[in-house]
Amino acid sequence: ALTVRFITRRFIGDYDPTLEMIYRHVAVIDGEMVHFEILDTAGQEEDSLQIEEKIKWGDGFAVVYSVTDRCSFDEVMRLCFLINHIHCSPKRSSGADQPPVVVV
Repeated sequence: ALTVRFITRRFIGDYDPTLEMIYRHVAVIDGEMVHFEILDTAGQEEDSLQIEEKIKWGDGFAVVYSVTDRCSFDEVMRLCFLINHIHCSPKRSSGADQPPVVVV
């Protein structure tokens, strides 16, 4: 729902939270045109290889949890650790900084 809100600037109440989607969007940020490709993983249970591939795909991350679900909050630390670990690996590292991670 946050991704749809960002792209359309409207809140859409009729949204399937279990559907994984890639959204493409162009926005002007600080006077520069930025092309976004946003993977909405929909928070489904996945094996570690699927999660690792999705983390490798990303250049920045919004880790979203539900304030009414303690398990989703507990998952935040695990995902942030995986993001850090995968992006620091010698195979991936090209001297680049860690990707930005925002917890929502």
